Amino acid sequence: MPSKSAEPQVDFDPSTIRVNFSQEEAGSEARDFSPVPSGKYLCAITEIDLRFSTSEKHNGKPYWAVTLNVQEGPYADRKFWANVMLFEGALYSLAQLCKATGHLDALESGQIPPADDFLGEKVLAVIAKVKDKYAMERSENPEEIIWKNDVKGFKALADAGSGSGGGSGSLLP
Repeated sequence: MPSKSAEPQVDFDPSTIRVNFSQEEAGSEARDFSPVPSGKYLCAITEIDLRFSTSEKHNGKPYWAVTLNVQEGPYADRKFWANVMLFEGALYSLAQLCKATGHLDALESGQIPPADDFLGEKVLAVIAKVKDKYAMERSENPEEIIWKNDVKGFKALADAGSGSGGGSGSLLP
């Protein structure tokens, strides 16, 4: 088996680097990734990856890791992540996702549409701000409360008027 050759050693002095910042780059500020308030958010489905559970109870069973991107309002471009199980006994999120995206035939046939059929679809993501018990257990400060967002479900855009907050026509809480 051929051995991998080592990367060449290069003398490098970082003080010699010179760049030209654009106004946009120079004006960049750190983004706030604090959890958003609970509510319904207009999101586009931007990624779906097929994965397999490694949990003791569901080891080897398939699920989709879904990335959602908020489309409007003060939280535009924020991302949420949801796991959509693809096995019997845990199909609740899949049923909601199919309803929210108009794939009602899947509920009758049991034939799951390809993941690509969901990419770019817009849904209302039902988001809850909840305590992150996992992070709190590992925190150096046992008194600290750490929050995260959980995707609790999916609704069709037609459901935007049913309790999405504010009454202003906005889909945000």
